[in-house]
Amino acid sequence: MIDWQRVAELRDEVGEEEFEEVVALFLEEVAEVIERLKAVPDHARLEEDLHFLKGSALNVGFAELGRLCAEGERR
Repeated sequence: MIDWQRVAELRDEVGEEEFEEVVALFLEEVAEVIERLKAVPDHARLEEDLHFLKGSALNVGFAELGRLCAEGERR
């Protein structure tokens, strides 16, 4: 689920052009972390990676992804 209110807030905070850059950077960074997790799983770093993914997801309004990462981080 997407938190559309958060999306609107972020867009208002940074402006339309910067918003597109923020989302592009989010997608790039998340893809890098996921690829690293798939290629070379590091269980010692898993909590840190999930924390990063959670924060990034919540920042851009990806509420469900943030919730799933938080659950994994707690485990």
